[in-house]
Amino acid sequence: MAIFDNSSSNWRSKNAQFWSGISEFYQKKGIDSWDRLVPHQITNNPEFAHTCAKLIAHYMLDCEQKGYSGRFTIIEPGAGLGKFAFHFIKELTSLLSISSTQSDLFRYVITDTSDQSIQFWTNHPQLKPYFESGTLVASRLYVDETLTVQFDLESLPRQDKFILLANYCFDSLYQSPFQYHNHAFVPCSIEHKPPSLTNQDGSVHYKPIPSAPRPFADCSFYDRILDEHYALGAERTLMPDGPIALIHWLDALNDHPLLIVASDKGFTNFTFDQYASNFNIIQTGTYASSVNFFALGRYIELALDGSKFFGPADQVQFGTHLFLTHASIHEYANLNLEGHSTISTVGTYAKSTTNLLTAEISLRDPYDFFNYLSSQRFAPFSLAVLYDHLETALQNCDILDSIDVDRVLNELLGNYYFTPHETSVVELACIGNLALMAKKFSFAKSLLDLFLKFHGTSYQYHRLMGNYFFLQSEFASAAHHFTESLSINPECESSKTFLQHCEALVEPAVI
Repeated sequence: MAIFDNSSSNWRSKNAQFWSGISEFYQKKGIDSWDRLVPHQITNNPEFAHTCAKLIAHYMLDCEQKGYSGRFTIIEPGAGLGKFAFHFIKELTSLLSISSTQSDLFRYVITDTSDQSIQFWTNHPQLKPYFESGTLVASRLYVDETLTVQFDLESLPRQDKFILLANYCFDSLYQSPFQYHNHAFVPCSIEHKPPSLTNQDGSVHYKPIPSAPRPFADCSFYDRILDEHYALGAERTLMPDGPIALIHWLDALNDHPLLIVASDKGFTNFTFDQYASNFNIIQTGTYASSVNFFALGRYIELALDGSKFFGPADQVQFGTHLFLTHASIHEYANLNLEGHSTISTVGTYAKSTTNLLTAEISLRDPYDFFNYLSSQRFAPFSLAVLYDHLETALQNCDILDSIDVDRVLNELLGNYYFTPHETSVVELACIGNLALMAKKFSFAKSLLDLFLKFHGTSYQYHRLMGNYFFLQSEFASAAHHFTESLSINPECESSKTFLQHCEALVEPAVI
């Protein structure tokens, strides 16, 4: 049964057009939405995937100890590149094997609004083994303008326990803005002017509608939750209608409790920050909001007889929060313990990743570099961001003789995830650079074969091949590849320099 009736709420129907524009952005752009447009590195990395996998593994152990012997279906809405799914499945499989739990007890359903994204996943060589084994399933899922969930998979196995993993997803679903006006909260209409020649970003304004009648939803608790905001000192709020609709739909599919792990920016209360006059709806590639986790938690407590486990209230910019319908999280001892030990630090990890993205990480020496890589669980993106600053230092010290370079390289390559974007090319090239600096030629050759398979004969490929041959004193072959690199990218300074070295070391006729 739907809990939002847009036909009787003109303001909600009108506002739905604004949020639909966000869905249309992702539908049109597909995976290119994450090609330097929409930020995604905070959740699309092996360390964050490991954190989430630990939470889910502990929950699965709790369920087993409570007598449950069935399977789990994990659903990720708005899965984007599929990169988090790739890391998460690896991490969860590894943790389950350590705990002697069967890894085939879960199925991962990766979903998005974009048909192009789904096609990318199903053709992805690194996801192919998971699709073939049945561990991974792809489907289209979105919340439409009527706040109805559209799901393409014919049916979910209703005997399974469902887990919803929402990473930077709820902030892009439909939200209803409310403002305190004449001693009551009233809805606001979203007035959106699209981009123009004079205003490339467009503009968004909010107009209170005092005449809008109550109730605001076909849920007896909705208005109650809304009015509770005033006691918390909030004069504006976004009610998470889209997330509520999605959770309401999924929870109704069977009688098992539904676990939700939501990671996003947003408010668990309004002590440290509040919704501003723009309702914290900002443009980061497309529009996104700050999620009202307080309201979402109250809905799950009141309407679904459930419970919540919030991260620290001051982690407004990013936090991970747990919700469980029809049960208390405190009854799940392992999940409760893991929640206390990891959720409190997620915001700190996000801050560290943000500092990395904005080049605010300060490392004293190459030893700090490898320690930091380890703390990031050897994410190739971390290597790529820091590499240029440390290349000279690495070349001029003996650190590569005092660490397990083979392990570092294998970890980095194991965490590499292919996309057709330039950032993916740079990540693989940086791993290749490190292998060549360490003179791990067998590893480098295997990586170059992989590079050719994924990215073809780009200038980066020829530059790496040139270095590969140069370091083994095969100067004629090196010169050939540096020449090819420069024919594609005449501005590649390293190819220019090494080509000059090659010309000085071999007969001109040979070159």
